[in-house]
Amino acid sequence: MRVSGLVAVAVMVAGAALVPTTASAAVFTLNSCLVGDCGSFSGSVTVTIADNVSDTNDVDFTVANNSNGEIANLRFGYVTTPTGNGQVTNFAASPVGSAGAPSASFGAASDAGFAYNVDIDFPTAAAARFDSGEAVSFTLGSTSNFNFNATGFETALSHVISLSIGGQSVKITTGGGGSNGGGGQTVPEPASLTLFGFAALAAGHRMRPRQGQ
Repeated sequence: MRVSGLVAVAVMVAGAALVPTTASAAVFTLNSCLVGDCGSFSGSVTVTIADNVSDTNDVDFTVANNSNGEIANLRFGYVTTPTGNGQVTNFAASPVGSAGAPSASFGAASDAGFAYNVDIDFPTAAAARFDSGEAVSFTLGSTSNFNFNATGFETALSHVISLSIGGQSVKITTGGGGSNGGGGQTVPEPASLTLFGFAALAAGHRMRPRQGQ
C-alpha cells in the first residue's frame, strides 16, 4: 500500500503526540560582571531550572560553579512575586558533601540596581561554602504551593565572593555589565523535537521523485 506524503505526515504527527513529554527547562549562563572587582573575575556560573515532574508546583535547580570564587547567593526575577516561604528540598552536592544546602526567600528587592523577587542564599562557612569547581542540585517550592514554572524565571544575578585572585567579590549577571553575558534560553521538550523530526522526514519522502519518472 502506497501512502501519500500528507497522510504520512498526519500519521507521524499523531504518533508523536503519544511520545511522553518531559518538562522544559530554562538555562542561564552568568558570566558578565556587573559590579565589584571585575578585573579579577573569570569563568561563569550556569543555572538550569526545570519543572519538577512529581510536583508541578515546584522547580528543580542545577547550579554549576565554573567561576574563580565561591557563590554567596543567586537572585532571580520571576514573572510574578512568589507567595509563602521558600522551601528547599532534595539537595545534593558534587563532590558529595562539598557544599551546604541553601535557603530561599521571596519578595521584591534590588541589588546593585538589579530587581529580583527570588533570593537563594548559600552558606559561607568554610566547611559548607559553594566553591569553585563544585555543583549542586535542589528543588525549590513554597509553603503556599505557589505554582512555579521554569520559563517564568526571567533574569539572574549571582554574588561571587573570595575570588582566587585578590580575594575580592563581584556580582555577575547574564548581561548588561559586560559584553559576553548569555541570557536565559528555553530548552524545547523532547516530544516537540520528535514531532518536527518526523514531519521533516515525511516531507522529504514526499518530495523524493518516484522511479520511472
